[in-house]
Amino acid sequence: MSAEIIGRVTERALLSRMLFSDKPEFLALYGRRRVGKSFLVNEHLGRQGTFFELLGSKGAAREVHIALFMTELCGVFGLSRYDDDPPAWAEAFEIMKRAIDARITAAPDERIVLFFDELPWIDGQDSGFLGALDYFWNKYISKSRYKNVLLIVCGSAASWMIRKVINDKGGLHNRITATLRLLPFTLGETKAFLAANRVRLSNRQVCEIYMALGGIPPYLAHVQPGQSSAQAIDAVCFAEQAPLREEFGRLYASLFENHHNHVKIVTALATAHAGLDRSALMRKAGLSLGGGATVLLQELEESGFIQARRNLDLKSKGTRYFLTDEYTAFYLRWIANSALVMSNAGQNLWSQQQNSGVWHAWAGLAFESICFKHTPQIKAALGIGGVLTRESGWYYCPKPESGERGAQVDMVIRRADRTTHLCEMKFRVSAFALTRQDRETLLARKEIYRQATGSTDQIFTTMVTAFGVKENQHALAAVDSQVTLDSLFD
Repeated sequence: MSAEIIGRVTERALLSRMLFSDKPEFLALYGRRRVGKSFLVNEHLGRQGTFFELLGSKGAAREVHIALFMTELCGVFGLSRYDDDPPAWAEAFEIMKRAIDARITAAPDERIVLFFDELPWIDGQDSGFLGALDYFWNKYISKSRYKNVLLIVCGSAASWMIRKVINDKGGLHNRITATLRLLPFTLGETKAFLAANRVRLSNRQVCEIYMALGGIPPYLAHVQPGQSSAQAIDAVCFAEQAPLREEFGRLYASLFENHHNHVKIVTALATAHAGLDRSALMRKAGLSLGGGATVLLQELEESGFIQARRNLDLKSKGTRYFLTDEYTAFYLRWIANSALVMSNAGQNLWSQQQNSGVWHAWAGLAFESICFKHTPQIKAALGIGGVLTRESGWYYCPKPESGERGAQVDMVIRRADRTTHLCEMKFRVSAFALTRQDRETLLARKEIYRQATGSTDQIFTTMVTAFGVKENQHALAAVDSQVTLDSLFD
């Protein structure tokens, strides 16, 4: 195990279990671009026995990938280079099979890892790669003789991986022995990663960096020691030649065909703070509601850019979509604002925004999204980590003629023990002080929720804040429990 890997405890345990299994293993690994998939496999398994890696190259022809395959194969297994590369993948895998046979005969206990990285690029148009891989696994490697072999296929195009490999109805159907979706770092992992790079910041400042960059290791690697969160964001996102100033276009173009439609969807969601249902979203994005919409939304959701949240109100089972990728939301709100950027070029733009109203509005929404990604930490802080729950947002929009009041809850945690938490998220730079109006809003919302859902649960109002809730008469009357930012780092 490499000491350089931050976090990923569960993921490393899975890789180790599969590596030392007593049968052949086939892992499908996926996750958004630059989340650390290749790094995890290389650092955790690259020094274990025989390690073969083929990295796909976008747009490269089959012949190019076969040539790369043969170069790696000969180097790893000590083969003499062939005068001519095989004409197709079937022949290439036959040569690999013979090389593996020879290695097993010479070293029966040695572990063999076959890592095909960026599989969607290897399996280009009419390449025949997946069919040959299917035959290679089913005919040979799945047999007990190859019990020391771990085959890993990996891709950033999550929807492609799920459709073509994990849920394949052909030869790979039910052949995958495990799947792993690698997610961005949590807040705790982000702090540990920054500390490993000698960046030592308070939890609040780490959270502010996370709000802009998310838990993406290569993005976080740009943060330099001695910088505050505002200075770091200025340097990484706004300065001339800032490394992430142009990342947005590269990110989507590398993941999706016809990526302009994906950009339309995330752009539509960027200003929809309460989310949008499917029809409203596609209408705002200027796209058709046909079958293609389903594919677009699935691709974005599986890649971690958006999230579909089911309304917990049993009387209205609507689903709303939210933009949940921090960098995308930050780019569309701030970096893409060319007038703002140009008028403040080289003038510490982000540092100047820290006390503005628009900054506080953005921070509140970004913090709410982060809380949804850290529900296990929130549950643990509430002492219900082991209780089965469902989490979602909740909204109630009565008909105008009814005369009823509507309401919205940032997050509802509904517990199996018939208890519900109505969670309100507030990001402030000091303890949050409830006003009389806040108290009345929270109490009214609890009653509206009870009546609209017909819930007989015990209902608690829970505040999730950066520095807690200031104790006063309004907090004592309206708040039942609270969670602070520090708990999200556990």
